[in-house]
Amino acid sequence: MPSTYSNLKIQLMETGENVGVWGTVTNENLGTAIEQALVQTATITFASANVTLTLTNSNALQDARALRLNLTGTTGGARDLIVPAIQKPYIINNGTADTVTVKVSGQTGVAVPAGRSYLLYNNGTDVVNALEGLSVVSGGTGLETLTANAALIGNGTSSVKFVSPGTAGNALKSN
Repeated sequence: MPSTYSNLKIQLMETGENVGVWGTVTNENLGTAIEQALVQTATITFASANVTLTLTNSNALQDARALRLNLTGTTGGARDLIVPAIQKPYIINNGTADTVTVKVSGQTGVAVPAGRSYLLYNNGTDVVNALEGLSVVSGGTGLETLTANAALIGNGTSSVKFVSPGTAGNALKSN
């Protein structure tokens, strides 16, 4: 029986297969495929169209396998980056001038604004924001934007609130 491949397209050798070359296949699995999925960056270039990433049965470098995707090029407006429907984290660095939505084909995904980096998770069905709703206790606010010139208040467990200076009845004090 021939080799099979995991969801990340890492070769799974059948017992007794690749006699005399199994070391080469193993080195490619570890040094190319797994390393790319754990630590490497792939540059994804847009040219006024959506981009679809695919995976094939190969230990060679494949953009869809990389942990970090650095988006570049000219999008010509909001675009989609379509990724394979497999469970996998992605760090997305959107270096384009427009919003890019990272998603599985036919799904909604997550819109990554121009110039922003997001930690996303592909759950095998669609891409979701891995840190959305990060609790205050864990150091997050769950917010995308902050109100300009406002003070943040919170009690350590509830959502952060804004107090706008100059609004009647608002005063900043401590207890």
